[in-house]
Amino acid sequence: MFSYLRKALCLIMLMISSYEDFKTREVDDRIWLIFSPIGIIITFIEYFLNYIDFSYLILYVLSILITIIISIIIYYLKFVGGANLKALISISFLDPINLNKNIIHPFIFKNHQYLNIIQRK
Repeated sequence: MFSYLRKALCLIMLMISSYEDFKTREVDDRIWLIFSPIGIIITFIEYFLNYIDFSYLILYVLSILITIIISIIIYYLKFVGGANLKALISISFLDPINLNKNIIHPFIFKNHQYLNIIQRK
């Protein structure tokens, strides 16, 4: 149940930010400040309702920290812009791991993101 909610919120957040980026070439920080705490709240609700146990909570935190560190590194290397940095961090709060497969996925990067990084070198 929470998995679908997390993915729907990610989709809504990214649609809003894409529209705003398309119209104004900037994304308002309020988008990230609204959706990131929602992801944290959902995680705590899942934990306190016993949908996830403590080991998953550790995986959540680990995934979020890995995402933040790598996102900051690629931002300072000028591979992505500020909105991309904030989007990745917000996504990590909203959907940090895949509970069905126990896979930490700190990045929602797809092949085009990697190609973008490679082309800049």
